[in-house]
Amino acid sequence: MPYRKLMLNILMERSASVGLCVGYVSMSRGEPNLQHLSPLSEERQRLMDAVEEAQWQGDFDQSDSAELELEYINTCISKGELYVPLF
Repeated sequence: MPYRKLMLNILMERSASVGLCVGYVSMSRGEPNLQHLSPLSEERQRLMDAVEEAQWQGDFDQSDSAELELEYINTCISKGELYVPLF
């Protein structure tokens, strides 16, 4: 199995075991508690910018790491998730 696919599988397994990429927002008094959550669209844009910046600077290890994280975020978005926890 290629390294990238292996790392993505490990990331997905770990995230499922701790409840990441779940898309559940608890409600209290009719309003969502978004204090410790970030919209996936913002996280996706941040990672796309990080990949581009790392490639521009020639830091391909950092670029590969950000691309792996970006693949995970894209997977969450394709599943219909809206938020990612901030930890």
